[in-house]
This record gives sequence, C-alpha cells and structure tokens, in this order.
Amino acid sequence: MIRLAVEPARWGGTRIWLTAAEIHYLRRVMRRRSGDLVEVLGPDQTVYLARLSEDGRALALVGPRAAPTAPPGPAFTLYQAVLKGDRFTEVVEKGTELGVWRFVPLITRRTVVREVSPARRRRWETVGREAAEQCGRPALPEIGGVERLEALVARGNPEPGWVLDPSGIPFAVAIREWLPDLHWSLWVGPEGGFAPEEVAALTKLGLEAVSLGPLVWRAENAGLWAVAMLRGAWLARGEG
Repeated sequence: MIRLAVEPARWGGTRIWLTAAEIHYLRRVMRRRSGDLVEVLGPDQTVYLARLSEDGRALALVGPRAAPTAPPGPAFTLYQAVLKGDRFTEVVEKGTELGVWRFVPLITRRTVVREVSPARRRRWETVGREAAEQCGRPALPEIGGVERLEALVARGNPEPGWVLDPSGIPFAVAIREWLPDLHWSLWVGPEGGFAPEEVAALTKLGLEAVSLGPLVWRAENAGLWAVAMLRGAWLARGEG
C-alpha cells in the first residue's frame, strides 16, 4: 500500500491536506481514486489508514494501523563528508533504504564543498522522506546539521563505531568480531579520505579504524556498502 509521511502542520483533526506534489503522485502517477486507502506515517511515528477525498485534495483518517515501532535492527548513524555535486543526496536515498537512521554531513580537511545551502538541505530531507515512504520505514531519517569534524572531536563521541580508512584492520576481521549495538556509527571521509591526523583523533575517541581492502572506493559508496554488510550480518545471526 502507498505510504505518505506528513508534517504535523498539515494535520487538521481527522483531515490531512495534501500538497500539489502529493496530489499529482496519488492521482496521476499511482492512479488512485476518491475513496482509495493510503497509509500515512504520522508525526508520532504511528502508521494510520486514510481515505482519499472526493476532490482528491485531502485524506480522511480512518484510524491507526500500527503503533510506533523500534528501528528494525541497529540504529546506524552515518557521519559522511559532504560530497561534490548531488552525491550526498544519493547517500541519503540509499542509506535510508538500507537502515541508516541519522545522517550527519561532515566538513573535513579534504572536503571540497565547504558550505551547504538551505535549498540543498531541504533537498536531502525531501529525498530522505520519499525513500522512507517507498521502503515502508516506521520513521523518517534524521538529517543532522552540517558539522566540522574538529568540533565533533572536541565535543567527544559517545557512540561506538568504525572510521573507514585504509590503515585500519580488514573489514572481514572487524565484522566477525562485531557485536551488534543498538546504536552504531560509521565515519566516511570525502574524496581522498580522512587526513591521517583526523583518523588518529577519531580512534583516540574510541572508534576503530576499519579498511575495506585494497580497492579504492568512491566516497558515496563506501559507507553504504559497510551498512549493507552490517545489516546482512545482523540478519544472518537470526536477530531480524
């Protein structure tokens, strides 16, 4: 069934007003008619059933379909250096489908992009919402504010996790020893990777440096591949 994620401001009692884009999506793309049922992900992370109105411009709530649920598996946080072009958008889209629950854009020493416009952030949030709707997640991903790596290091990092770097232990070794935690972080550098001093600072905080092997990975793919492998390991252990 089609699922939409709706902001709190558009809930009017038992009626939800649709945006022009949602009207086009439901009526033109998905060929839904008045009276058809749609799933709605509410601001409280409850999934509701709603019926398309006669004029196709609103949804009428029928009732809750499912109560809020915990993330299916570890709640991954992806600390990803901001990338050139629209490649960070790809990270948000695919990462949401793979189970990343929080994205933190990083500015590092080797990051080419030094500023992120409000329009770019809105684009990330839109793509994250659409990806969550498509894959049926129980909640939208969180897109954190852009952080400078040195500031994060200065504040400390309470989350366990790995920093991806060629100097680290082999991924195959690390994943065999991985004990799934409710919260797990992956740190991915920009094109060219983290600077050696950045890796040293992160490992000093308790993160472990992990290598993906001798091949050179594109910056937008490395973290996603690691998330996919970790989720696969979690499922293989019969925990999902």
